[in-house]
Amino acid sequence: ILDKHALPEEIYQILSGRDIPKYEWNIIDAKSRFRLIAYSYDMSAEFGLHFLLFATQYLRSVLHNLEQPIVIGFDNGSEFCSGSSRKEEEWNQIISCMNAGVYSYEPSFDIRKNLIERSHLTDDEALYIPRGSYMKTKKAFIKEVTDYSFYWNYQRPHSGIGMHDRTPYEVVKQSGI
Repeated sequence: ILDKHALPEEIYQILSGRDIPKYEWNIIDAKSRFRLIAYSYDMSAEFGLHFLLFATQYLRSVLHNLEQPIVIGFDNGSEFCSGSSRKEEEWNQIISCMNAGVYSYEPSFDIRKNLIERSHLTDDEALYIPRGSYMKTKKAFIKEVTDYSFYWNYQRPHSGIGMHDRTPYEVVKQSGI
């Protein structure tokens, strides 16, 4: 959350040292921009796998479409497979029962990373900067990020290819999934 010095100094001071998570995790559907967000105090591949499993199981339980594969790409960060083909193969074996798979892309040369990075910029501009001063407790943090997730997926129109200023939910709903 507090990486790369993207936030004003006063927001760093407010959020630093509080009992709130330090890391934001995202899985975003490139076509609809629908996004699943989680937070943690630590960043590890173990949590990355748990987040991947949770997101995949959630999608399967909501969409009821086991025949349509879920494919998730990620960069070579330590929170996922760290570029390890062995770990990627293990993760693919674990989630294959849900007709899902993962692959690592080269973040330096792959424009798909731009989608998630752009979402982090929007988080800074629409959540942490205007609402960070309200995140003084863990309970307040959870309320703010939950409201923001609802806003992102159900209220905020998005631009980009195929979005036509619709919300992610509208895109998913109109797709017939």
